[in-house]
Amino acid sequence: MVEESGKLCLGKSDMGDKLGRLLIAEDEDTLSYFLRQSLEDSTPPFRVEVAGAGGEALRRVVGGQFDLIIVDLRLPDMDGLSLIKAVRQFDPFMKVIVMTAYGSPETEKEVRKLGIHGYVTKPFVVEDMKRMITQIVADATVCAGGAGA
Repeated sequence: MVEESGKLCLGKSDMGDKLGRLLIAEDEDTLSYFLRQSLEDSTPPFRVEVAGAGGEALRRVVGGQFDLIIVDLRLPDMDGLSLIKAVRQFDPFMKVIVMTAYGSPETEKEVRKLGIHGYVTKPFVVEDMKRMITQIVADATVCAGGAGA
């Protein structure tokens, strides 16, 4: 634990055995199941929830606490860009990885303007995705207002 300018900060060594809590917003059941299992079986394991639609993902973000969300750009009830914008209204610092089967340089440029932390085109190598997620979550520092803040 580190104290910085009146804030108590928990570094990655203070986070315990689990690296973080993730939300996957993906409507393809096979992909979301496989990615979830792979992340839960990693060392250390992630805690993973899956939402099959944008509205469900937004409700989970508002009702829970996630370290990172992985967003498919094409969801049944809203596009991923709208979901990211809505999440940013609730939590402007939420870490986001975008995944899409319909990637283009224009799409990547548009989503990067929203401050995402990663962009992946499908199909992807799961080990590469796990490395990206691990790096993003491990680099995060969780700070809460301390006494006198």
